[in-house]
Amino acid sequence: MIMRKSAWHLLNLAILLFLPAPLFIVAAVSVSPDRFMTFPPSGFSLIWYKEFLTSPQWLSVLMVSTAIAAGAAIASTVASLCVAPALDTARASVRGAAETAIVSPLIFPHAAVGVAMVGFLVTLHLNGTAAGILLVHIILCGPFAYRPIAAALQKIDSSMAEAAMSLGANRRQCFFRVTLPLLAPGIITALLFSFIISFDETTITMFLISPEVTTLPVQIYSRIRDAADPVIPAISTFLVIATLAIVLILQRTVGLRFFVNPEEELRNPRQYAE
Repeated sequence: MIMRKSAWHLLNLAILLFLPAPLFIVAAVSVSPDRFMTFPPSGFSLIWYKEFLTSPQWLSVLMVSTAIAAGAAIASTVASLCVAPALDTARASVRGAAETAIVSPLIFPHAAVGVAMVGFLVTLHLNGTAAGILLVHIILCGPFAYRPIAAALQKIDSSMAEAAMSLGANRRQCFFRVTLPLLAPGIITALLFSFIISFDETTITMFLISPEVTTLPVQIYSRIRDAADPVIPAISTFLVIATLAIVLILQRTVGLRFFVNPEEELRNPRQYAE
């Protein structure tokens, strides 16, 4: 019995070590001084990080990706903030149909969504432009922005808004002074996760780029397909560290519960509050 339990623990430990292993290998390759990707590295050097941070080409696509991700995160969060209160009081059938439409980008294959989005942007004369990529990313971030805001909204006690209105507040004052502050954890979660999703999106974005406008993940894929450029592991490690920093900020400020398991949060809010 003891041996079986020890073997089970060893198996779990092996799985936990195996999952992040590719990230550790990429991080090790990123500090290699060699002019091609090698593992294990023959030495230690930050030359490829310096090349990334001083290259106008890489910094340009980094700024494009950051701007699109920030715009998509803000727009999808604002849209969800407008839609979620309306759906919260709607009939179950209407709410179900609307939520199915919101999460539909997650249901269909990304290749099919990419082709559909190309046709959509051609109709709007936005194909191959940053505005077109931003518009598609807003749609793709919709489910990730709506989910935590809807969960936070359902957690709010409606008697608080009623008490504010009974004390003389109008609907606008009630929303901005009572409801909106209570939605802050959901809003922060929506902003940060939407930013990550948009910044990392590659498959659908490959259908939307042009020679003049591209994003960092697509540029990484294009470069590594043509040559094993050692600057790629440095960029990948930089992005992993940036993503971990965002998740850490989210965990430290409002926690991950609104995104990871909002249903459990709704069932037992006091447990998470403690």
